[in-house]
Amino acid sequence: MAVEVKEMALYDVKQVAQFFGITERTARRWCREGKLPALKVRGGRRWYVYGRDLLALEKAGSVASEGAQ
Repeated sequence: MAVEVKEMALYDVKQVAQFFGITERTARRWCREGKLPALKVRGGRRWYVYGRDLLALEKAGSVASEGAQ
């Protein structure tokens, strides 16, 4: 885990990718497809994810199966 996660903090796509060891492209796809609950801000161009949602997805264990698709 490269990123220390706080439940109520917001994390950008780069931090999400570092946390899961995936590409930023994959992190954006997960946000777009709803695999990871995310907020779109700043004119609808940037995704942000709450730390609690990062931790929930990690705990569910569904990250390893998709890795760096």
